[in-house]
Amino acid sequence: MKMISEKYDFYTRFAIPENKYIEFFNFTKEVDKLKLEVKLHLSLHYTMDQIRNQWMPRSMNIMESLAAVDFFKKKTGNPVEIHYALLEGINDTEQNGIEKDEKL
Repeated sequence: MKMISEKYDFYTRFAIPENKYIEFFNFTKEVDKLKLEVKLHLSLHYTMDQIRNQWMPRSMNIMESLAAVDFFKKKTGNPVEIHYALLEGINDTEQNGIEKDEKL
């Protein structure tokens, strides 16, 4: 994530492990309260939870992750990015693309 001040750009990165989304919502409320310019990046990369959990075992499920991103965007008005890297034979089928589009 990037925080912008008048003189410096600051970056911070953290993962939202499963069952830790309350901490993320508290973080979001603080960002809003302090009016910080923070851009949120979600590493989605998969359309099925079981595959996502194999590659990203500490991540929240997909729908909870998307709900968290939506909450952040609505609460803070700050920008968000959702990242989806194509991995040959794992998440690169036409069906994966359709499922991704439906979720987003």
